[in-house]
Amino acid sequence: MNPHYIVSFIDQHLFSMRRMIIILLLTQFILPASAQNFMGQDQRLSVFIDCNTHCDMDFIRTEINIVDFLLDRQAADVHVLITRQETGGGGNQYQFIFFGQNQLKQMADTIRFNTAANATPFEERELFIKYLKLGLTPFIARTASAKDIEINMKKKPNENKGEGKALSSTVKDPWNYWVFRIGMNGNFDADEVYKNSRLSGNLSANRVTEESKIGFELNAGKNRDSYTIDDSNGVSKKIVNNNDDYELQQFGIKSISTHWSFGYQVVFSRNTFSNNKHRALFNTGIEYNIFPYKEVNTKFFTLAYTVNVRRNAYFDTTLYDKTAETLFGQELEAKLRIKQKWGSISPGDRLPKLFT
Repeated sequence: MNPHYIVSFIDQHLFSMRRMIIILLLTQFILPASAQNFMGQDQRLSVFIDCNTHCDMDFIRTEINIVDFLLDRQAADVHVLITRQETGGGGNQYQFIFFGQNQLKQMADTIRFNTAANATPFEERELFIKYLKLGLTPFIARTASAKDIEINMKKKPNENKGEGKALSSTVKDPWNYWVFRIGMNGNFDADEVYKNSRLSGNLSANRVTEESKIGFELNAGKNRDSYTIDDSNGVSKKIVNNNDDYELQQFGIKSISTHWSFGYQVVFSRNTFSNNKHRALFNTGIEYNIFPYKEVNTKFFTLAYTVNVRRNAYFDTTLYDKTAETLFGQELEAKLRIKQKWGSISPGDRLPKLFT
């Protein structure tokens, strides 16, 4: 037999075997991996909502009825972790993290949006459900429910009248990031022998940017209690207690880097109920965050060291026979908060030390 024929025959068979092996590898690994991102044509998407803030689940189920909401996060196809943080402008920043699971485990996404400080609960809820729908759309698109999705990408004619302007143009804040708040509260309780009235108010001005935070706050209140009691002779006697309090503070926080920040606080206060005639406090310190501050929505681990000095003056002599004193203090504080799909951790420890 011709040796060249034998060699050619062996090469042809080896080539065929290599081709079969490659096809088998493609079938066993690559094709199933692609199919993992698609679900059965008759299968609905199952979603677990992990909400670390208030979420109206009845409203969510009503507005999104083409998916199944489960109480078991491991059985769900999508785990949605929702967090909320107050912004410097007085609104809220929401963060939605979408974790694909089971057949959709290769998919993941994160969406953030802000609400205005003057947004009504109705407006905030509508924005909430809008972005939740937006985040779930890529997952629903891989199920039989994709045909039920309606997408509208047309801007309403009466919105954003300045359409000709570039979207990237900077909008100048006429208040220069300052937010002012004013509030007042009052209550009155009474029965046959007891009456209580309380009137309080507050005023604040805060400015928050990515580099710093500055604030001024004033709180004040007045309280009146009256009792009617009978003495041993059956004669009614009225006892009246009047108390007032106020607190004025100014504080500032400066971001040094993505991990370090420095701050101070100055407080003047008075409280007749607490035997506080006058109190002046100055507090300053530094803080280190192991995680970057931009990840504060889902995790932070801070270590802060502060020192303070306070001057107290009292109406009456204290248990230590003092009418005034100066105190110095220091404090080491650690805070940890982690919000992940497996749960939340938020322990904390504070080690204060006060000395004269």
